[in-house]
Amino acid sequence: MTPVDITANSSEASPEKCPVSGLPVLSRPEWTDIQVDETYSVTFKFIGNQILFVLPKGDPGEWGMKRLFEARAEVLEQLIGPKDNYVEIRDFSGVNVSRSPKNARIQMVEGFRSDLARLLGFIGFNIPRTIQLGLQVGIKLYQPPVYINLTNSYKAAVSEALRLIQKNDAGIKRYIHSTMTKDDWSLQFSNGASSNFEVINDNILYGQCAGILTIDQAIQATAVMREIASYIISQQRKYYIISDLRCRERTSWAARKTFIQNITTLYDEYPFELLVFCDNSRRFWNLDNLRRPFFSFPTDTVRDMTEAMVLIQSHERQTINASWEGQQKTILYTKTAIEQYAEELRHYLGLINWEVEGIHHTRNTPPDHPFGNFFDAIDLIKGDLDELLFNRKLAEAQLRQSEEKYRTIIENIEDGYYETNLKGDICFFNKPLCRILGYTPDEIAGLNYTKYMSREVAGRIYKTFNKVFKTGKPVSKFVHEITRKDGTQRYVDVSISLIKDKEGEITGFRGIMRDVTRQQQTDEALRAAIQAAEDASQAKSDFLANISHELRTPMNGIMGMMGFLLESELDNEQRDFAEAAYEGAKRMMNIVNDLLDFSKLENKKLLLCANQVSISSVVSSAAADAAKDAAKKGVEFIFHYDPDIPDQLVGDPDRIKQILLNLLNNAIKFTSAGSVDLTCTCVDQTDTAATLCITVRDTGIGIPDGDIDRLFESFTQFDASLTRPYDGAGLGLPITRQLVEMMGGTIQVESRENKGTTFTCTMVLEKAAGTSENT
Repeated sequence: MTPVDITANSSEASPEKCPVSGLPVLSRPEWTDIQVDETYSVTFKFIGNQILFVLPKGDPGEWGMKRLFEARAEVLEQLIGPKDNYVEIRDFSGVNVSRSPKNARIQMVEGFRSDLARLLGFIGFNIPRTIQLGLQVGIKLYQPPVYINLTNSYKAAVSEALRLIQKNDAGIKRYIHSTMTKDDWSLQFSNGASSNFEVINDNILYGQCAGILTIDQAIQATAVMREIASYIISQQRKYYIISDLRCRERTSWAARKTFIQNITTLYDEYPFELLVFCDNSRRFWNLDNLRRPFFSFPTDTVRDMTEAMVLIQSHERQTINASWEGQQKTILYTKTAIEQYAEELRHYLGLINWEVEGIHHTRNTPPDHPFGNFFDAIDLIKGDLDELLFNRKLAEAQLRQSEEKYRTIIENIEDGYYETNLKGDICFFNKPLCRILGYTPDEIAGLNYTKYMSREVAGRIYKTFNKVFKTGKPVSKFVHEITRKDGTQRYVDVSISLIKDKEGEITGFRGIMRDVTRQQQTDEALRAAIQAAEDASQAKSDFLANISHELRTPMNGIMGMMGFLLESELDNEQRDFAEAAYEGAKRMMNIVNDLLDFSKLENKKLLLCANQVSISSVVSSAAADAAKDAAKKGVEFIFHYDPDIPDQLVGDPDRIKQILLNLLNNAIKFTSAGSVDLTCTCVDQTDTAATLCITVRDTGIGIPDGDIDRLFESFTQFDASLTRPYDGAGLGLPITRQLVEMMGGTIQVESRENKGTTFTCTMVLEKAAGTSENT
């Protein structure tokens, strides 16, 4: 970024001038009263090009301090380049704090560390006592690599800032990473190794070694370093050396020894401030730590160039701090004086009330008191302790509030809530649990679960607890019986899950207990009713089966006798009577057969035969019987048979014919005029099976739309009146559907009232041995 010239734009430049330096002061509306936190704001200004003026207001706190440095970075980016040096002066007169929070101090230190490459110094003035303590002790504790000074006025702060700028670069802005090199400073060797050198910021001799260096190559490299050192010294500058070894491969011990010897000679001839080895290997760090005490020159080791530059800049700024601290000369004190000062320190400590927030007595010690830093440290520790106590009280209050809310929720649920230890003793519970178990709160506290249930139930509960403990998976809807205090038995539905502490260790169990006695009683009554209904249904089926057998024998006799009678000589009137009796007996026999089949189907006792059958014969026989009945009513009968149907199949011929006759007889019965059409086709066949499709279509009365869904219900007649014109027990179609499904097929119906009905059913029959697909 190109630095902004604050005098180039008259619309941005402020007419204000610094009364101390005469430099222009630049301010902008977007830099004024920036709200960085709810109780903290900050204003930024620039004095000249290198002095950042910061005016915070309010109570910072941890987040306020962090966001202040974020806003500060944005302002710096807008005004100066990314490598330009600057000094910050900060006016603390608007800061209102009762303590100096430790987290806020840490954020301030981190904020300075993030910009060490160009921050020349920090100067504060109008500082509250609490913040001053934090800064003074922080300087001693952390030894920050940036110059920090505390003054009493704006004038002193600006003057100190100008001094720092002048000492750093004579008031001229320059980029801290400027570099210079020459062609003869770059060495390329035949074995692929290399040594390249340059000068950074006019006073850093930077060398990078790559590959494997031999003894001769190490001598050549140090010769170039001597030339560069001579050049820097000739400019009357102190200098540093960075030896970047990150690209270096293994080097022989003799070559390393030669290099160190030559560096020692270089230091004797052209003394340097510090030699920084840049290497990120653990082995090199270990070797450097071992041999460092034997070096005659100052050295240090870092992992990368960023750390190297920060280390060197820190070394430079410590010289400034040292000169400032040198002004605070101390004198040797007598033993009596030291004892007096120590007594003052002990007296000061004794006056502090550690249980009350703040220090409520004044210090009467002079500014140059030898134990002044100790007094400051004590005040800071007391402030940190107050903050810890305050946060602890706040956390305890929040915990109490959370526990009260938790307790309120637990107490207001209708179900019982419980917590137990690993032994099953109740440690925490709500009032509904007392109501469910019938115990008082004092009696339930510490009560073991085995005390309110039988031994058998307690064994089941133990196994469930153990399962939850081993798997970690909760259990719910576990119903068991309990014994209340008054001896009554109740059923409860419980859930069980684990309780863990902060370290993840299992400490007990928790769950919900719900009284489900009424529900359990209702379920038991329902199960009893279902069993009774099943028993009644079985009794009905047994009755139907028995009565059917009892009726078939006399009906067979009646039909036999009526057959003999019809074969004898009868007059017309007698024959009409005999035929009517025979038809009535026949219909009765059909009903008895349907009742017997229905009973077998309900009891899963009806079995299909698996005989080889000529399917064409079975279908033709059923069609012939239906044709006779249709002719008697004057209804046309149409029969279509697909010749591609394999003739020899495996199935139950009687049941197949029963299906056909049930559908055909229904069609004829409900058709007074028109036709009945029977179609039999093969819709699919494999090497082993054939799927037949039977369609019975009539032009009869049809079925109302609302009655089609009830068509296959047992004992269902659409006209249930005593005068209905069509007889039947309503079992034909239900039996037909079940027989079709037993043969692996389906049955469907389409109908329109007064337009006719179409039944379509399929059945899957195995092919007889030796029957091919094209038979």
